[in-house]
Amino acid sequence: MQHKLNGILVLLLFCFSFSAFAQVIEKQKEKIEIVGIHSREGKEILKKILEAVKDETFHICAADFKHVYHIPEASVNSYVTPPKYDSMYTFIKFVDPIYKERIHFIENFPDTLAEEKDWEKISLLFSDYSFSIGSILQVLGGVNATNFDSIAKSRSYYMDTSAFRIIFETVTLYNKESDKEKAIWTLENDGNFTNRRNAVLLLKNFMDDDLAMLHIIRAIRHDNASVSGIATDLIGEYSPWNNGQRDWSFAAEELRYIIDGTNLFAFNQVLEMLTRTKVSTSHAPKLLKGGGDLILDNLKAEHEREKTIAHNFLVQISGKDFGYDADKWQEWIKLL
Repeated sequence: MQHKLNGILVLLLFCFSFSAFAQVIEKQKEKIEIVGIHSREGKEILKKILEAVKDETFHICAADFKHVYHIPEASVNSYVTPPKYDSMYTFIKFVDPIYKERIHFIENFPDTLAEEKDWEKISLLFSDYSFSIGSILQVLGGVNATNFDSIAKSRSYYMDTSAFRIIFETVTLYNKESDKEKAIWTLENDGNFTNRRNAVLLLKNFMDDDLAMLHIIRAIRHDNASVSGIATDLIGEYSPWNNGQRDWSFAAEELRYIIDGTNLFAFNQVLEMLTRTKVSTSHAPKLLKGGGDLILDNLKAEHEREKTIAHNFLVQISGKDFGYDADKWQEWIKLL
């Protein structure tokens, strides 16, 4: 995700605290917020980025932050700002270099196999519906046979509902236990990213199964964005079919990797999923003890959506509510 920065940037906020370094920049019809810097090393890198931003040809790009400026992990989320929706708010999240050991992408696989012929119908979805599948996948994880019609109707103002039905019904074809087993094996062993992408998508049929869901969440850590992106999309609106609550004990380690910053493009979706599924307070030590920095960074942010996601998650997992007082939340985390 990227867009060009033009014109003169006016610095609004340049502040240090004991725990974090924050930056908010404003220009005509655009505001940029950067969070996640905690160290002197990070501050020096950020100075170089701010200097580069002055060049009108500079692009905000997460990949460049990582590969050019050696930020361990980065994400860029852009929001159109109400009420006129004619301005942009760009929220940039970094993992500070002092926390680079917390990043655990999955890169190596035992083998790279030929494309799985049995999954050809899934592969065709990405080519036949290339212009609409992106928005559809973002809701697909929350869709089942009983709620399909209501969801399709509620999203018809922006979604191709005929494509939505075809994609849903095609994925549903792969609902046998053998399909699940093949998908899980593929995600563990096959370096062919097309096969892994298709494997994640067909696991949508088994999201209430702990083992299948574990591999969807683990796929968020795959280094190929076409694989991790599908996994992130599937959890975006996922909610269990029964009472909406889920015991996340089986996935605590994988969730902790993401909460610590592995794949920041999935960070908000994971926090929202855990909040929506009423994550138990008993999981707080496993998910937050000795960490939680990125959540507190979000909590202290200026952008309303980003800070609200962090606050709602903290309230759910703690059973308490310290509002947006980051110091009180930090003290609570220290006591875990």
